[in-house]
Amino acid sequence: MDGHLQIFAHEGNIQIGDFCFVGAGSTIWSSDPVGIKIGKGVLVSSGVAIHDTNSHPMDHEKRFAQTVAIFRTGHPRADPGIRSAPVTIGDDVWIGTGAMIMKGVTIGDRAVISARAIVRRDIPADSLVRADD
Repeated sequence: MDGHLQIFAHEGNIQIGDFCFVGAGSTIWSSDPVGIKIGKGVLVSSGVAIHDTNSHPMDHEKRFAQTVAIFRTGHPRADPGIRSAPVTIGDDVWIGTGAMIMKGVTIGDRAVISARAIVRRDIPADSLVRADD
């Protein structure tokens, strides 16, 4: 595994099944209490982003305050009002280089997510998602 996994200080959860690969430069970030669940045999290529969170508050004043707090003391232990929603990735999924998996989606077993695709909605099992979908 060569990617970067991050659970935010206030909350988050990442579960990864057996025989998975996370490529170099990939990020898996969680601030949701249910978090990110990745099934077995999943291949995550390089440069993939799987995030169950916006990472920052939508309100500009709260976002600035959070940024200052991170610079000064690290990620806050209290939830700063970040939107999050669980991500579930089924078994034997292949996620191509540079793809982005957004918060709140479920990807069914054996789906293939092509390079540079952005997944904003649920994907059924055995589906192919192209970057221009």
